[in-house]
Amino acid sequence: MRYLGIDMHKRDFTVCYRHSDEEYRFETFLNSSEGRDEFLKTISCTDEVAIESVSFGRHLAKLLTPKVKRLVHVHASANALVFQSIKKTDKNDAAALAFGLEKGILPESRFRSEVSHQLHRLLIARGYLIRMRITCTNFMNAIAATEGINIPVGKIQFRNWRDSVPIETFEFGDYRAWLEMNAQVESYRNSIRKLNKEIIHHSKLFDGYAVLESIPGFGPITVAELLAYIDGIEHFPNSKALCAYFGIVPRTRMSSGENIVPKKVSKYRAGAITRQGRKSARSAIVMSVNRTMVHNPSLRAFYDGIKGRKGYRKARTAAARKLLTFIYFALKKGDRISDFASVDFSRPHRCPTG
Repeated sequence: MRYLGIDMHKRDFTVCYRHSDEEYRFETFLNSSEGRDEFLKTISCTDEVAIESVSFGRHLAKLLTPKVKRLVHVHASANALVFQSIKKTDKNDAAALAFGLEKGILPESRFRSEVSHQLHRLLIARGYLIRMRITCTNFMNAIAATEGINIPVGKIQFRNWRDSVPIETFEFGDYRAWLEMNAQVESYRNSIRKLNKEIIHHSKLFDGYAVLESIPGFGPITVAELLAYIDGIEHFPNSKALCAYFGIVPRTRMSSGENIVPKKVSKYRAGAITRQGRKSARSAIVMSVNRTMVHNPSLRAFYDGIKGRKGYRKARTAAARKLLTFIYFALKKGDRISDFASVDFSRPHRCPTG
């Protein structure tokens, strides 16, 4: 049996073919269709392969999956063998991956399904367009303020408000800039509308869509964000694993049986959430609490109890973890939520669905 470590780059990739500590060799292939085909001729069905989980390595990973005994996707930033290497070369990185694979010490990463990956691409594109639209509308607000026109905050994104601005009185620079920015904002608006329809259509392909859609306060984009990130509740053995996957669990730092309290405030302080995983998915579940707890008295009571002691930020995060735990059991059962207001969040691991 051989252990292969692949150090991926956009233009090429280096492979370490490891038989033992004394017997190994290296080869470098172009990251093109010809180079990948040449590499696939060198592997066998008994090989085990380790490849870093990067976007430009996904295509090669899909080609390798049916041709090898085992394919391990490695969490790039968590792999200390490569990330903290003193002599960081392509051959050393590939050799470290092959060595870690043989010894079973590599931090594995999940390989998402294709539908989840593509849905995530749509969500990323939507986020980019929204940010560019905000940039344009902020610039238009500045132009209007320069011309002595005060537009209420948030109103400029609406076409009726933009059309009501008397741009014929603007100076030539402001006039032309306004017209071009207005055209861009309208173009972004139409593109975002098309992406929304595409996102909703493809999110319905997931088994848990009907479950999350039935939770009050969950919009279609929030549902799509959560489903694309979870990509199958069967991958999680319990609700704690799901919460850790979202990075919404407290960070633990202990030594000699005691918690470590850092002298300076930092993101590594004990008790702060880990913030691991995708930021957009974590933001979706945290921000949805504001709308969801309106429909459930027990969740609101839980939030208010923590808010009085630790503030609204920590209270919202704690309520989001409660809600995510409920989502885990709801997705496990697979039924729509019939009466969300009756769910008792003061009692752990209870999921009354109908």
